Amino acid sequence: MAEYEKLTGQSLFQFANMEGLSVGNTIKLVYVGLLYGAKKDEQKADFTIEDVGDWLTETPQVVSEIIDVFVKSMPDVGKKK
Repeated sequence: MAEYEKLTGQSLFQFANMEGLSVGNTIKLVYVGLLYGAKKDEQKADFTIEDVGDWLTETPQVVSEIIDVFVKSMPDVGKKK
């Protein structure tokens, strides 16, 4: 989360609340996820933010799926039950 905040200047909660929802921020979110996934698997991350943007451009339907999964994974902070 800190890496995403460093890249965008906003918190993930802002993204989850649709305040920071943009193509650029979505690309950065996916990039950070892939970056840390590679790190966890002890693999070298040999891709850039631009590469991720290209991949998402090639399969645009994935973008809405990524956003949906991410938003559903966030806790309901501040929502009354």
